[in-house]
Amino acid sequence: MNKNKYKLFDNLIEGVQVIDHDLKYYYLNDAIVNQAKTTIDDLIGEKITEKYPGIEQTKMFSLLQDCLETKKAHHLQNKFKFPDGSVGWFELSIQPVDEGALILSYEVTDLKLVENELKDKLDERSIMINRIEEQKKQLEEFCNIIAHNMRAPLSNLLMLSDMIEESKIIEEKIEFFEKIRPVMNFLNDTFDELVDATQIRTDHEVSKEKIDIDACTNQILAGMQGDIIKSEAIVNSDFSEINSIYYPTKYFRSILFNLISNALKYQSPYRKPEIRIKSYKDQGRTFIEVKDNGTGIDLEKYGNKLFKLHKTFHNHPNSKGFGLFITKTQVESMGGSISAESTPGTGSTFTVKF
Repeated sequence: MNKNKYKLFDNLIEGVQVIDHDLKYYYLNDAIVNQAKTTIDDLIGEKITEKYPGIEQTKMFSLLQDCLETKKAHHLQNKFKFPDGSVGWFELSIQPVDEGALILSYEVTDLKLVENELKDKLDERSIMINRIEEQKKQLEEFCNIIAHNMRAPLSNLLMLSDMIEESKIIEEKIEFFEKIRPVMNFLNDTFDELVDATQIRTDHEVSKEKIDIDACTNQILAGMQGDIIKSEAIVNSDFSEINSIYYPTKYFRSILFNLISNALKYQSPYRKPEIRIKSYKDQGRTFIEVKDNGTGIDLEKYGNKLFKLHKTFHNHPNSKGFGLFITKTQVESMGGSISAESTPGTGSTFTVKF
């Protein structure tokens, strides 16, 4: 075979190799053996698959075979691992020739390193921008949380004040007045928790505490006495299966508060509200279920929007579309999930897996 026609490639700075139809090295110039960190004698006449085991799994080998079979040219950037474990990047042009396929290669390892370094810097910049956007989003959400979570206790204070003013019976006035203190305490606690929540939402590790579920629920219900009295709501709870959980207190109170508050808010106009709160264990996870007999939600129509921000599904004047969004965000930030079952006109059940 006449290899003289390839002599013009001997002194090129680009690597040139010819692979014959039997996948053997037919021609190599000095540049290619320097790139491959070997010698011409070590490769010439040897099969590429035997010299570089595993090369059959690469994209380069697939394109080489296609060129040998179809005489179609290909171009690619290839990452190559040498026998000594080092790695290089090459721009490859695979062209059909009579003997098989000619591969022109130009090493771009240094360029690739600069490219990767630039990509890392761009990734860092992107992460920084995303962090700023996330902080902006968190600030907006925090403002919404304050507006939402403060509204209910303030509304209850106003409601109890109206009840005291309208009542003509001194004993009843005293009874209503005594109910103001728990609401004020709850309002103060809510405010403190929301202020602290700005730090919690930016922490990668949120501290957990052992929470007495029954005591926490009673504290929340005490802050809702105005709504409970006005609606004559019946609230039952069952924490017999599990009454404690290790969880961020601020998140847990907010989650439970929003679910109970919604159960009271979206009560049916045809019956007194009945709310059942239950905790249980399943496969090592703690669940809390809040069930009501309220207006219910058409999940076929609104199911995919149920936990979205600013989405409301009733004409209630205090519907802002924050409560369920806040709840889902807090639950998922701790690796849990929330689901809902609901029938319009019958009621809803929200289940949180902690």
